[in-house]
Amino acid sequence: MKRPAYWICALGLALAAWPLSRPAASPRCYPATRFVVLAGGMVRDTLTRLLWQQQASTVQMNRTAAGQYCSSVGLRLPTAKELRSLLDLTVGASPMINRTAFPDAPRGGFWTSTLGGNETAWLVDFEYGTSKADDMAKAFWVRCVQ
Repeated sequence: MKRPAYWICALGLALAAWPLSRPAASPRCYPATRFVVLAGGMVRDTLTRLLWQQQASTVQMNRTAAGQYCSSVGLRLPTAKELRSLLDLTVGASPMINRTAFPDAPRGGFWTSTLGGNETAWLVDFEYGTSKADDMAKAFWVRCVQ
């Protein structure tokens, strides 16, 4: 018999809250000036103090070639933790990265230096905001760091 009273109470609470607007998205937990674009195609991350390539590789490559590519330009592959620090889930659409600092960023996975098991390495996917281990023979994008 008390069941209808619960429904009436719940309906009353729902109607009372209904005209309220949705809360705004949570603000970023880092300053808007976090990324500083430098001459020479590099971006300084003032939060992590890392120096990133502004433009990603122009082609996808396997994990071995990715490491060689970074070495050839005097940089290195980032760790999975370092690369995940560039994910920006507040942008609302793919690619999930700061597009002012990293314009024309491709969607999809990027290799890291973090190894998985059995011929796998971790990658960070800027299309979906996820990371996973994948076969090192597959081709993904590369963004090097110093």
